[in-house]
Amino acid sequence: MYKSLVRNVFTLSIFSIVLLVYIYRRSHTQGNHRKLSRTNYSMSRISNLTVAATEESTTFAAKYDWSAAAERFKKRLQTVRRTCDRDLPSKTWVSNFYFLVDVPRRLLVCAVYKAGSTSWHRTFWAIRRKRSNLSTDDKKYYTPDDTIRNQGIAAHLSKSDGLKLITVTRGDDDFTREPPEGSSFRVLLARHPFARFISGWNQKFLWSINYWVNFVKAYKGLLDYRKRIDDKHVMAFEDFAAYAANNPFTIQAIDAHFRPATSICSPCRYDYTYILKAESVDADEPWLKRRLGLEDINVGRRGLPPGGSVVNGDVKNNIKKYMSKLEPSVIKGLYKIYEKDFQFFGYTFNFTTLEAGGFE
Repeated sequence: MYKSLVRNVFTLSIFSIVLLVYIYRRSHTQGNHRKLSRTNYSMSRISNLTVAATEESTTFAAKYDWSAAAERFKKRLQTVRRTCDRDLPSKTWVSNFYFLVDVPRRLLVCAVYKAGSTSWHRTFWAIRRKRSNLSTDDKKYYTPDDTIRNQGIAAHLSKSDGLKLITVTRGDDDFTREPPEGSSFRVLLARHPFARFISGWNQKFLWSINYWVNFVKAYKGLLDYRKRIDDKHVMAFEDFAAYAANNPFTIQAIDAHFRPATSICSPCRYDYTYILKAESVDADEPWLKRRLGLEDINVGRRGLPPGGSVVNGDVKNNIKKYMSKLEPSVIKGLYKIYEKDFQFFGYTFNFTTLEAGGFE
């Protein structure tokens, strides 16, 4: 009996030792992986990292070229800086209704409507909940009140915390290296101006959504432009475009869905290091999430709201399709409204062929 007891104790001891070794090696490996996750992605060392498709990036599973993503962000930043009429960004914090901020992560995003802002609202919501050890199942817990809260945080930020988010650190724009210690991450959402305009009209003027009531109340004389019948929309695209072209200041002042991104985010006041274009977000997202340290935040992408995907499937041809419905004078009027967006973000449009470009 004594020998049997000794054998059992000995067996249990061996099992415990093996279990402890396994746990140690597993946690040590995971720890190293987390530690290296944001450092080993130089353009020369990781150019063909395979990224499997996930719920948040469902387009395809393919070899991901990290160097191409970094080069895209570099060219966009150069375009913005070259276009700015001032050399130095502001060193004074001024709150902006469209800023989404998280001080602990030193993250600031200017969330332009109709340029992917919904996904970023859920991202900031998930960051807060994760910090509080709460579930980040957005389908169950995310509400419109969370969007309002997101927009209110920047408004109540202290000047010292605000400065942490806009301060430029030397070398934080070198996309081939790890961001310097203490860097802030400043992101501006962009989308082809005509794609934003088309998408905004398609969603906000649907009969099934009451948002159009706000336009009828705010835009004096809007319905005077209604000449055509559209079964799905209160106002046909051609009619609304004509109104916008003839009332450029009104259309910008009343509703942010149609305001130029440059007037919303002030790219010369704040040195946004990362210009994220909606058209190439799937290709840019893996690189950007790693760069910003957001690999632990996975909110997924819910279905786009009604009308939100009108130009997403084939953006080039769909822009051409809708702009071909307009008179040349109306197209030029719309271009005038968004001229700075075209210049700052490298978007293009050919008035003769109606070809849109600058999506990368």
